[in-house]
Order: sequence, then C-alpha cells, then structure tokens
Amino acid sequence: MIVALPPVTPCELPLTAQYQVDPERHRQVLIATGHGRRSSHTTLTRWAYQSGCWHKVSSTPARNGARGWHPKPWDYSYFSPIGKFGLTDAGGRLSAPKGTRLPYHHSRRGFAGPPGGEWVFDYVVAINFNRVPGRSPLDLTRPNPKIKDGGIWLHVSGRGATRGCISISRPAMRATLRWLDPAAKPVIVMGPRAVVRSG
Repeated sequence: MIVALPPVTPCELPLTAQYQVDPERHRQVLIATGHGRRSSHTTLTRWAYQSGCWHKVSSTPARNGARGWHPKPWDYSYFSPIGKFGLTDAGGRLSAPKGTRLPYHHSRRGFAGPPGGEWVFDYVVAINFNRVPGRSPLDLTRPNPKIKDGGIWLHVSGRGATRGCISISRPAMRATLRWLDPAAKPVIVMGPRAVVRSG
C-alpha cells in the first residue's frame, strides 16, 4: 500500500520525522542529501530559522563518500555516515575567513591534505560524528568505541568523491564558515534523499 506523505509547509524543514530539527534548540541547519544510497553526489542546503519559519538560505553541489552512505561506516570504508550531527568546531590550513564565529584551529601542518590535494583542508568544519564537541577537528578522540570511524569533516572539494566527508567549493566553504553561528547551535542532517528528505 502506498501512503501519500502530507505536503511540507513553507515553515517546515523538508525532512522526515526522524530527522526533524527542533527550532527551540537549533536555528541553523545544513542538509546534505545524497542522490542515492550508493551515490557520491550530494546537494548541500543551508537553512535558518527566523520569524517562526525555516528559510532556505542557499544550495550548492557537494560530494560525499565514494561508496555512498551507511548508518555505521568504518575506517576507510569510503561511506559517509547517515544522521543528524552538531557543528561546533572549525579549522584549516589557512586563517579563518573574516567573520568566522565558530572556534577555529589554524594549523598549516596539522591540516595538510593528501599529496596533490593539499588545498582540501584549507577550511574545515568538524561534523560531530563520534567526536568530542569543543575540541579541534584534529582531535582523534572517539568517544564511542563501538563505532569504527571518525574524523568526518565538511571541507573544500578535491577532484572527486571523498573518503566519507562532505566537500563543497571553496567559495561555498568560506560563505558557510562566515554564516555558521555557535549561538544558533547549528547541526547537519546528512544521508541519501530517500532516507532524510520528506519531499
């Protein structure tokens, strides 16, 4: 039996009930919706809660893990995690763009990218998947030993898919860093469209 979903009102986020965000707790949301469970192509949208409604701020093409999405990825699986995660800490090889409000750890050596793609970690925002909020994105502590993965970031796009992170263009990354406000307690909802989107 096919059950029609109720239409999403202009004041709601286009997310399934499982991934809805309470505006009393979070007033900024990034939504990364993969084109399919095995796709590495994603769309990243920014949403802000103002005057009693969620408003779409921007949308940009993005990439995710080369093998797509998994609820419990593991080290070097090349899957991106599915879920809702906090965004509390940033950093990068380059100094923070003017206007950045998240705590920012600048380290040219610590954020050295892969050979031939050093620029991908020029700017990063740590995604709080199996990490301790409030620490540098470089912190390797993984609080849940049952999850065999961590170190998932939003960062500058390279030449293709990622090892599990979400990547966007440099201009979009700089704009996102300037937009994110720790007072709004931003989160990211990420996964294949069929899992996280309501419409």
